[in-house]
Amino acid sequence: MEQAAAQDAAALISVVTDAYPSRYWCRREVELARTPKIAGDAGAMTIWTVQPTIAVERAGPRWSRPLPQLAQVPRLGWTDSHHEQSARLADVVDRLLLETLLIGYYRRRAEKTAKTVPPPPRTSVALTTWVPDP
Repeated sequence: MEQAAAQDAAALISVVTDAYPSRYWCRREVELARTPKIAGDAGAMTIWTVQPTIAVERAGPRWSRPLPQLAQVPRLGWTDSHHEQSARLADVVDRLLLETLLIGYYRRRAEKTAKTVPPPPRTSVALTTWVPDP
């Protein structure tokens, strides 16, 4: 998990249950995926990125707290209905692919911007490839 996050070679599907926020490894995987990393540097402009992430939520009867790192992540509620599960699974794959493509597009767009738009004098500029978390 840590190696995949370090190599920027993965996406994350968080299967969020009532117990998810209380589990160390669950919090750790979200932290690894959602901690911004430098994706490129062009002088005074630094490009930051995160791993594509979505959440599949399987709410239960117990109290739980949300993880702030998942606040801006698309989420889908899961169902027990076998009839609906295959459609939901297709939705999960489609959305993860969309998030991956969007972050890749914004990363390339930021790289192009960094090459063509000069930053203001004596300041540094940070370009992000995702909607920042709170």
